[in-house]
Amino acid sequence: MTDCVREILGGTSLRITPRTSLVTLGLDSLNAVRLRVMLENSLGMSIDGGILWTKPTAAGLTDWIMHRMGYREEQPA
Repeated sequence: MTDCVREILGGTSLRITPRTSLVTLGLDSLNAVRLRVMLENSLGMSIDGGILWTKPTAAGLTDWIMHRMGYREEQPA
């Protein structure tokens, strides 16, 4: 997930942890669409348009995706 973020944000050299806010790293609406499309293509699934704003970290987004794919029973808060 962090490699996708680095690619979208221009190979940022900032340290990205699972809990780093993508907004803090410079994610804007255009980059959010690019990231969503990249993830949809690589995962073969549809991703809600606003999810990057409600789950703006790699960990939050990963948890949401895992839930959608059936690997988690409960949707994380």
